[in-house]
Amino acid sequence: ELLRAGMGLSPPLAHRLAQVTLGNPSMMVETLNELIARGGLRPDATGFDAPPAVPLDLPEGVLAPWTQRLAAFFERFSQPLPARESLEAAAVLGERVDEAEWTALCSALRLSPPPGVVEGLVRERLVSPVDAPGDSIVWSFAHGMIREAVLRGAREEGRLTRLHHEAATLLAARPDVEPWRRA
Repeated sequence: ELLRAGMGLSPPLAHRLAQVTLGNPSMMVETLNELIARGGLRPDATGFDAPPAVPLDLPEGVLAPWTQRLAAFFERFSQPLPARESLEAAAVLGERVDEAEWTALCSALRLSPPPGVVEGLVRERLVSPVDAPGDSIVWSFAHGMIREAVLRGAREEGRLTRLHHEAATLLAARPDVEPWRRA
């Protein structure tokens, strides 16, 4: 509401901005400043809007500490790329990652997560175990910015589109998956 009324942002832009920044006011300001600097805002009937095709990215400076932490983590592996790519696969599945889904996605992508990658992520507090029903093993990114840094890295390396495509294919084939996750 503050974004719409106080800053004159269109409802769709306010919603996108709140999602990208996880509702963090300082991140909203930084992201808006970045959008303005790129010329991504345009006036409309309610104030300002950004076309859906204009990406709302968190500024690099906001993600830099997480990107550096992740890079240091991956460098501990004898082959850092498989560790990075397997975490990218997890990130496209969402904030919470069901290990069975993640394993299936890695298999579809022909990725082999290095032994101990999840345990290492937990030890470094990059992900956290989540209580799950039954025998499910679920973990979540410890902070939304970690996931965002992983996704940005995948996009910059040209892997994100394929990851999303494979994840969508995997989830669409599972009748037990909530419909909103298949979209």
